[in-house]
Amino acid sequence: MEIGVYGGSFDPIHLGHINLALAICEARKLDQICFCPAYVNPFKSGSDIPNLNHRLEMLKLALLDIPQCQILTAEIERQGISYTVDTLRTLIHAEQGKPFPNRYSLILGADAAAHFAKWKEPEEIARLVPIYVGTRSTNQLLLENSLLPSIRTALSAGITEVPLFDISSTQIRSRIAAGLYCGHLVPSKVLSYIRDKHLYEAV
Repeated sequence: MEIGVYGGSFDPIHLGHINLALAICEARKLDQICFCPAYVNPFKSGSDIPNLNHRLEMLKLALLDIPQCQILTAEIERQGISYTVDTLRTLIHAEQGKPFPNRYSLILGADAAAHFAKWKEPEEIARLVPIYVGTRSTNQLLLENSLLPSIRTALSAGITEVPLFDISSTQIRSRIAAGLYCGHLVPSKVLSYIRDKHLYEAV
């Protein structure tokens, strides 16, 4: 099997995440997408931890009826700051010696790809797995000039044109806090959970 690993805070997961995952899965003929929620996003200073159980429960609700999508809890189980390179090494190591090992790839949105140079060991990630970048068009993907040629080549090779939804979790949290409608942005089961648990409401 070829499995795409899609990491993030997913706070909350929204239709943009799901659309990107499924579009790349189909375009690249992957067998499965594993959503990998971060324990601590290295760019968010531990703000993920208070919502950890809620983030995981919302992922389960959102992906329940999508057979191609599963949840990978490796970063939650490892705790600490979640680095993609460590997760990929662990996954690949676990396949060693198997007669039919799984193959892994990394799924990125255009925003994540644009700042890939700031990740831990980006050149090692590019060496370990193919990287598939979902974007509306190749012209919209602005890569940092600081990227090493090998990383730029890997990202460019993985560009996958998909119809993207212009949605962010930050936008959704702000809309919920303002009492605005979000049914067009978030799966209905997730939105019901958010309401039941009073998540993201203005203090």
